[in-house]
Amino acid sequence: MVETERQKRIILIVTLVASVVVVGFMVLMVKLTPNSCVNTSPENKLLSYIISCNQTGNTPLWFLNAQKNASVIGQDGGNSIPLGNNTSWLVFGDTIPNNGAWRSNSGLLLKTDGQGNVKEASFVVDEDGVVAQLIPFQGNETISTTAIWGGAGIYAFNRTWMFYSISDRTGKSPDRAGLAVAEGMSSEFVRFDFPSLMGGLAPMQVLVENGADVNNPDTFLYMYVLRKGFFDFDVHIARIPLGALLNLETLGENIQWFNQGNSWSSLDPNVTTAISQSQVIAGGVGAQITVFWNDYLKSYAMLIAPEFSSSIEMVVSDNIWGPWSCPTLLFNAPVKKNEFLYCPYLHPELQSKDSPFVSLSYSIGGSNEKMFPLFAELLFTPKK
Repeated sequence: MVETERQKRIILIVTLVASVVVVGFMVLMVKLTPNSCVNTSPENKLLSYIISCNQTGNTPLWFLNAQKNASVIGQDGGNSIPLGNNTSWLVFGDTIPNNGAWRSNSGLLLKTDGQGNVKEASFVVDEDGVVAQLIPFQGNETISTTAIWGGAGIYAFNRTWMFYSISDRTGKSPDRAGLAVAEGMSSEFVRFDFPSLMGGLAPMQVLVENGADVNNPDTFLYMYVLRKGFFDFDVHIARIPLGALLNLETLGENIQWFNQGNSWSSLDPNVTTAISQSQVIAGGVGAQITVFWNDYLKSYAMLIAPEFSSSIEMVVSDNIWGPWSCPTLLFNAPVKKNEFLYCPYLHPELQSKDSPFVSLSYSIGGSNEKMFPLFAELLFTPKK
């Protein structure tokens, strides 16, 4: 009898301790997720719309044909860099040609009629007509030792500027960032590596304010940087005057971070602590995001895919730096067991300026099937 009572007390104590741990963990998760819906979040404009999916995971014919013409059998990514004149780069990550010689990245030049209809789509290819690497390797770098992933870029001063990250596949060196530059809309990119710039983190997206002059040196270029949190990623934002791109040797000296006082400060650009001192503008996101101004919604729209989920969500803001609304679920992607969703990218070039349709793409990893970006189209209808 005494032993039974003792066992009951032990079970009770263990249960209480477990409850405290669970509650503490839940509180910690709320604190670590700035995107949680709180009273300070601005009004969510997306709640004024009925969001319907016309397509949730197809591969358009123009894209299939472009892949076929460049002998591409698999790839992921596909971030957009608008170049003007209804032309854009779509920049991809790991790309597999049919000869098995992987490319660390690749680029597709896309031309539309300005209403979202594709006129031309072609990958950059080598002398054999096989997809080529857009941001080149240097020195002793090879596909087995180095990953170079690009995507965030802008067309300014008659040049294409594309940020990229460099990852050492051997694990011997820390990640670092860089900026590739090409004259005009050329595919001949020249690399400039910055080993310690912004803590070695390349921006996931860069953007100027809606309507800003991209050829004015004083226009600010806003850079969205992701930093690993407890389980997922936090979004920070920095800015530089566009004119700083014209002198890359002093680029780091011009970086300003959005800080805890809702103001911009020139923190130390060469250490990771600069990012930790800056304000988290959004949290609970996956390893990639994309941000563009949407004329129809009259807002900046950020597309996110939370880690370890099948959901694609959107947050909106009147300002390029926020505050951002609570997330709105757009749809759940067809993710199978042991697969994961990543690279959620908006594609403004695939829609007309004031269109109620939103075009996007995403990638699914972990599958034995060939990896392909999947495209989706959403319709935003005002509620009556």
